[in-house]
Amino acid sequence: MSSNIEDYKLTEYFSDGESDSEYSAGNEISEDQADDYQKCLAHLHLRNYQEELAEAALQGLNTVICAPTGSGKTRVATYIILNHLNDKNGAKKKKVAFLARTVPLTIQQYKSLYKYLPSNYKITYITGDSQDSMNLQSVIKHYDIIVMTPMILQNNVVKTGLRLSKFSLLVFDECHHTRKGEPYNQLMSSYLFAKLKGSDKAKARLPKIVGLTASIGIENGKTVKEASESILNVLSNLDAPCLSTVKKFKEELEELTPVPYERFELLTERDGDEAVKTINDVLEKLESWIKKYAKDLKDDSINILVSQLPSNRKTQAYGQWAVKLKQHSRTIPISDVNKETKLEVRALMILSDYLVHYNVALEAYDLVELKDIINYLDNHFEKFIYFGVKNRTQQEEIFYKYFSELKAALSRRASVDENPNLIRLSKILLEKLKDKGDDARCIIFVRTRALAESLAQWFNRHSILALKDLNAKIFTGINAAEEEGGMTPKLQDDTLQSFRDGVTKVLVATSVAEEGLDIADCNLIIKYNHVGNEVSTIQTKGRARKRGGFSVLLAMENVLCRERGNQEKTKLMLEAIQEISKMNPSEIIKYLDNYQKKRIEDEELEAQLASDKRMPQEKVFTMVCSQCRKVGIDNTKLRTILGVHRVSIDSELLQSDKVKLANKKGKTIDGIEFLGSVFCQGKTDEGKICGNTLGTRIKYKKTTYFALGIKNFGFFIGLDTRLQHYKKWDQVPYSVEEIDSEDKMKYVIGDERSKADMIFEDESSSSEEEIDGLIQPLQNTYQGQK
Repeated sequence: MSSNIEDYKLTEYFSDGESDSEYSAGNEISEDQADDYQKCLAHLHLRNYQEELAEAALQGLNTVICAPTGSGKTRVATYIILNHLNDKNGAKKKKVAFLARTVPLTIQQYKSLYKYLPSNYKITYITGDSQDSMNLQSVIKHYDIIVMTPMILQNNVVKTGLRLSKFSLLVFDECHHTRKGEPYNQLMSSYLFAKLKGSDKAKARLPKIVGLTASIGIENGKTVKEASESILNVLSNLDAPCLSTVKKFKEELEELTPVPYERFELLTERDGDEAVKTINDVLEKLESWIKKYAKDLKDDSINILVSQLPSNRKTQAYGQWAVKLKQHSRTIPISDVNKETKLEVRALMILSDYLVHYNVALEAYDLVELKDIINYLDNHFEKFIYFGVKNRTQQEEIFYKYFSELKAALSRRASVDENPNLIRLSKILLEKLKDKGDDARCIIFVRTRALAESLAQWFNRHSILALKDLNAKIFTGINAAEEEGGMTPKLQDDTLQSFRDGVTKVLVATSVAEEGLDIADCNLIIKYNHVGNEVSTIQTKGRARKRGGFSVLLAMENVLCRERGNQEKTKLMLEAIQEISKMNPSEIIKYLDNYQKKRIEDEELEAQLASDKRMPQEKVFTMVCSQCRKVGIDNTKLRTILGVHRVSIDSELLQSDKVKLANKKGKTIDGIEFLGSVFCQGKTDEGKICGNTLGTRIKYKKTTYFALGIKNFGFFIGLDTRLQHYKKWDQVPYSVEEIDSEDKMKYVIGDERSKADMIFEDESSSSEEEIDGLIQPLQNTYQGQK
């Protein structure tokens, strides 16, 4: 677990004190409620095997329910929730948290629960975009069931002091993700900490747990013993001694759960193609520049890395090498007092960007049309176009010229390009969907957002009307901006509805659609040169739920081999489940207890080590632009907002010529409005400007701040010392204080001590709200000037 373990104070999260409003003295079920309960049972219409899956949970045992995709696990969970809420035993009011990993799943599960549960139970859902995402303390008072992503609950536990004991039941959808590093697992750390370290009273108030999964997974297990241990570890993490599978009613399960036909087909690589040769020629020139700069810099780490340059430019290993080159380059020390840019360092970072995207282009060329490759490169090299010739250094102009010439050469070939793999894909679609008419539904899984966009565009411009009329749409995650292929929650929901209604008959999706989505009418699944682990193998195949459906893998030989390995691991997983089902319950409980004790000990040690590494604020450092190293922000001018967003409180920075602001009306999350990017205007060469994206402008409580993007800065702690870089803020070893009212005052009106002193004269009588009220008129004037 993360270093947040020290924040889990039993007195805050699992104290024995509860408000009287959370208890009801033995309420009896009214006749109306009993009638609603029977109607709900009739509406759910559970099969025998579904009732079997629910048995352990209904007996009050923490349970992981493992059953195939399409077997109705959500209905089983609904049945368990209904009985849990309907059970009036015990004084505590029943409250349920239903956790789903993605926004589409959150909305889907909310709709399902709303449909099947009686109207007297109040249900809501919360996502990161919801206004109440950090206000669960209040929301829980008004609802019986809250459907949300795990990070919503985790953030409320850590940052607002919400106790998990406020809930009486936690349901984990796709619970196989309760492993190290996953949000589910972080949430369970506080649960296990209370179980092992809390009072008897606190333990008694822990919520019951139900996990749902179609494929629990075995990680790197190679034997039945290793696979069994991997599964038992998930049970331990969920504190669930019971693994519920169908045994008595297996025939009914098999009869009612469709299993699609499977087929593998080998795709063709286009390595000898003229377009591939043209891209390789450009990469060869760029590699020569890399070797030259590495030699000039005389940096050992760069020279070692350059000596390990992979020969096959199409592999993921080559792309990973290019990323490492950038990571190593940006750490090269600043060796002069004025922090002047080493143009070689900036050039290496820009060259690595070119290499990464040309590598993606080479891989994608096997799967899409040439015009889509050109569009991809255009989109990703747009940042070099945006600042124009006047801001590109002499070397950068050469690199861009290579691209311009490449684009012209590829464009001449694009009109005659014909991809044999797309021809194979179209034949399968026409063959499998031709007789389906309005019932035709297909999901095509691909590895990247870029591939999803290219394939959807190919469908929608196709000369064969039967393919064009499928009205293909992409379905991707929300963890990227829309311009990078991400989707808003509303767009995701609308796209799924369009698919269910038959307006869209083909979804081209990334892994976000692999798990849990209820698309019952899908009759064709195509994995287009993409497979994950054994879990995703089961999950993606399970999307073809229509009886007589097909699951087709179109892939290169190396991907086909990986899928065969996944199928072997699936068999091993089923064997391991059988072995666990034979274990004595006391054996399983003993395993869970030992594992949990070791886990909490490890996490406490890990937290202590992380705490020891954190340096005091007095440590002098400057965050500098990673590409030009000219624009910097001293540690004294850094603060946090809500403990999450690191902002500059240098009131002059946003007004200076050091940065350029992009105005864009963005979304609001947790009361913070995102207003657009902030670009670096540091001078890279005579008359040239950097242009690196430094972060985002945000508005919080009517004041605009500059929120820093961690990936775009290096931490400068001294001359001739390598710059430090971090992927996440919680990895930064320096503490940053939360912004307070005095900071706000100085930021809004500048460092006018007389005004600040006037307000802070009597600190005991000035609340933060009062100070905000005094600041507001000044804010209005200052923001107007901005």
